[in-house]
Amino acid sequence: MRWGLSLYFLLLSALNTLSDLVSEQSTNPFIWYNLGNIHLQMQEFHKAIDDYSLAIKYEKNLAEAYYNRGLTLLFLGEKDLANSDLSKAGELGIKEAYAVIKRYINN
Repeated sequence: MRWGLSLYFLLLSALNTLSDLVSEQSTNPFIWYNLGNIHLQMQEFHKAIDDYSLAIKYEKNLAEAYYNRGLTLLFLGEKDLANSDLSKAGELGIKEAYAVIKRYINN
């Protein structure tokens, strides 16, 4: 339990830092991508999806954002949306995305 609480406070600290940064650099896709990763770790899935969407808005070719958003959507049962994001991630170079599609969407 102690490690869980420590991890929570680390994530909260990172979230606060990134939130401060986004107020200064709201169009920086990497800040939004990292916010998405923090929200995902905190199991705030819809916030993570929103963050990844903003990262993609500001950088259309951010493969990792498509991939992570796709995995999150898949976890939430949104297979069609997940398939679209994972396909785009694959097109942008994350070849593992195709394996995820094959195993979890096209099964």
